[in-house]
Amino acid sequence: MSALSEQYLSAVPTLVSLLPAILTKANKVYNPAQALPTTRFWVVNISLDKDKLKAFNRLCVWQHDDLVHPGFLHTLSFSLQLKLMLLKDFPFTILGAVHIANEFEQFLPIKPTSTVDVSCQFGAITPIKIGCLFTIKTEFFVAQRRVMSASHQYLRRDDTQPQTKVATIKTPSWQDNGEDESWSLAKNLGWQYAKCSQDYNPIHLHPWSAKILGFKQHIAHGMWMKSRAFSALCASLPVNLSTPLSCAVEFKKPLFLPNSAVFQGRTSQVKANTQFRIISQAQQQTIEHMTGIIKYLDN
Repeated sequence: MSALSEQYLSAVPTLVSLLPAILTKANKVYNPAQALPTTRFWVVNISLDKDKLKAFNRLCVWQHDDLVHPGFLHTLSFSLQLKLMLLKDFPFTILGAVHIANEFEQFLPIKPTSTVDVSCQFGAITPIKIGCLFTIKTEFFVAQRRVMSASHQYLRRDDTQPQTKVATIKTPSWQDNGEDESWSLAKNLGWQYAKCSQDYNPIHLHPWSAKILGFKQHIAHGMWMKSRAFSALCASLPVNLSTPLSCAVEFKKPLFLPNSAVFQGRTSQVKANTQFRIISQAQQQTIEHMTGIIKYLDN
């Protein structure tokens, strides 16, 4: 494996600075024998934006104002992920990448007054029948201690192959436990989350921009769903945030906006973990939008 090429940036890139390259980058022919770029981007000494943090907490119903939501740290790395995918040796365009899974491991809770260092690099790439799966890894440090790591898995479809589904992990059927939460999702939810996260992907913002990219209407951000679910679990269990834990999700069907959704969680009696999902109802059918699991790392 090639050594990493460490590149330190003076600040987290803005979407405006990256937009021309996002719109003009072309796909290359992917060679499975070729590794992904070995660049690792760093931004150090990041002070958390208090206004964005408050807006994020409000939008994700986070009740621990003395702690930083793990999902907010993701927003610090989002534009670094984009910059990574804009490297000339990365063979795909950003607009064709679909975020299908995400996992974070939080080792220590983070205070809003913390100064954070962030790194971002490619992980593995795996050819599959319908295209490729590739991973981006991010790490977060406070006072040179690693406080969180995250893995973001993306699908890049091969346009020459039939549009078949990606295999997902089967979960046992869910039973109504009487503790479900009903959520009402506003039409402008995508805009509100974009302001907190810099994720202004057009599929999340407006029906007409989503239709241009093949959706019947705009959809909720996957990372908003995960962050909102994590908040709900912390409020209902509650989750022990002082203990190292992991939270992994798979994104399933798009959640169109506006909409009503239901959050469900269940704790295993055998293992110290909690499974959860977000669903909605359409034409008397249950549609699964996201499934996930929280585990304590000491178990």
